[in-house]
Amino acid sequence: MVRITEDQVVQFSLEEVQSAKFRASRSLLGRLFTDSFVTPAELREALITAWQIKGQLRVSIAKHGLFEIVLPSTEARVWVLKQTPWVVLDAILHLRTWSSTITLSTFEDLATAPFRVQLWNVREDCCTKQFGQKMAQATIGQVLESGVFASNETNEQFVKVRAVIDFTKPLRSQIMAASEELDTFWVNLKY
Repeated sequence: MVRITEDQVVQFSLEEVQSAKFRASRSLLGRLFTDSFVTPAELREALITAWQIKGQLRVSIAKHGLFEIVLPSTEARVWVLKQTPWVVLDAILHLRTWSSTITLSTFEDLATAPFRVQLWNVREDCCTKQFGQKMAQATIGQVLESGVFASNETNEQFVKVRAVIDFTKPLRSQIMAASEELDTFWVNLKY
């Protein structure tokens, strides 16, 4: 065993860390927002089904509450990240990239993420992009985008917003709205 003094530096070559860099290029760090205990094997099976991944997918515990997910390719990682957050095992899975320069002790807690929310039961005169932005900003979080859509089945209009949600707080199922005439009505939220 070689001992070094405080002023000495241990050097390593690029070849020695190349496999770690390759793994990091395909890795994601994720938090599953659930009260249930989920094993890496359970999460792996759910992700294979949800993502329809062909090839090897590895899931391991990185730290209490955080999973490391190694995908078969960098392209698969990019595709999965574009769709985040995911709902798997009846819980929200929020993902972030994990590079070789990030340590678990300094990694973000993954408590917030952009998420799409539908606002239903909106009065016809209020069913606007601006209404959705105002309601979401006041009750959900920072709004990134919004728009008005119609259901394929019922042709009923609803407002869809993409907002930054804090997953550590309970998700609301309804919001009370009031018009200038002080007519009140409940708006239903679908996540």
